[in-house]
Amino acid sequence: MGTKEAVKKPAKAAKRAPVRPAHHASAVSVGEKGTMRIEEVAAYLDVNHRVVRKLVKDGFIPRLPGTRTIVIPRHAFMTWLASCRGRTAA
Repeated sequence: MGTKEAVKKPAKAAKRAPVRPAHHASAVSVGEKGTMRIEEVAAYLDVNHRVVRKLVKDGFIPRLPGTRTIVIPRHAFMTWLASCRGRTAA
């Protein structure tokens, strides 16, 4: 009788990595949408997204209430950032 041929399974589509801005200057500019995602804030601050999540969770960075995903109002974030720039590290 004939030999059994190995049946190849079709390759699964690779998961697409989230698109992240390459540099903070391109992540935030005047006139863009009124909200930001965690990844955009992380790119702007040049920190890991986990740092931004912790700052939001602890109430340092403002977010829109009642949303399942973390949505940060751009104006509130820029106001918060401006208020932080006057402080010095201890």
